[in-house]
Amino acid sequence: MSAFDWLDRIPRARYYSHVIDRQLTHMRTKDQFRKVFPRIFNNAMSDLLASRGKLLRPILTLCASEVGGHRFNALALHSAVAVELLHVSSLVFDDIIDRSPRRRGSPTVHKKYGTDVAILTAGMLLIRGLRDMAELKNMRRVGYDTMFKLTLGEALETRGSIRTEADYLTMIDLKTAALFEAAMRVGGVANCLGWRVNHRLAAYGRNLGMAFQLRDDVLDFFGSETKVRKPLWADFRNGKPNYLAVKLCCGKAHHRSFLMDSPASVRQYAISKGYVAEAENLSRKYLERALAALEGLEDTPATRCLQQLADFAFTRER
Repeated sequence: MSAFDWLDRIPRARYYSHVIDRQLTHMRTKDQFRKVFPRIFNNAMSDLLASRGKLLRPILTLCASEVGGHRFNALALHSAVAVELLHVSSLVFDDIIDRSPRRRGSPTVHKKYGTDVAILTAGMLLIRGLRDMAELKNMRRVGYDTMFKLTLGEALETRGSIRTEADYLTMIDLKTAALFEAAMRVGGVANCLGWRVNHRLAAYGRNLGMAFQLRDDVLDFFGSETKVRKPLWADFRNGKPNYLAVKLCCGKAHHRSFLMDSPASVRQYAISKGYVAEAENLSRKYLERALAALEGLEDTPATRCLQQLADFAFTRER
């Protein structure tokens, strides 16, 4: 099993993952951009496209395109890759802002190649993703609106005042859920699904994104470093908003006092106050909304795959 075996355990998701991975490999090794850009940018871009993550968002795009029972087409595949390019570019900017030295066990692009190369490479991927998404009728605005939401979410996380649960949910709706929703929208439009189906797919994506992030927040406190593939407590130590961190400490002074305690004592305190149960219940609520959005859709292999993805996203350990 790979590091993301919860996705590998869903055969259809595994198949979509291989298809998308082949497209990214082709782009990395044979795309025309390699003939023009200086070598350092090609190397940086190759590293980004090779450092394969979960590919969950483009998997959702292909899955959405097939809920009507028809196989995904070339537009859906190009749109899935575009969604991944938007995601990867946002991660590069995120790492620069957070001054993160590593991602997925490897040096971040700005650490390996320099901040200037990282910014320009992320910009190239962003523009490429928006261009490819714009090939779909009515999807140009979705691409631009999604990136605006991601940027606004990043701004709120970086310089905003996230003190309440409502503040935090607004931030992750923009920073995380927006791209999940866009991934579902473009998949449905690419295969000419109707308005009613696309509306349900978008609702599924948004609620799955919320549930996914809340699960990440719990894993940041309680997961396994080997499985999560990043230091535990990383977000909390760096002062980044996290559902449990917001519940634990509304002010920075309070946050500093918790950092003086051991991780074990903070975890126990979060459990005793019921904050962990609250996070899990809230994640489950969004998961139920995601599954409810699928009700009334055709019972196809892709629809069942979306149901499995929602279930595994809630119970995953990474």
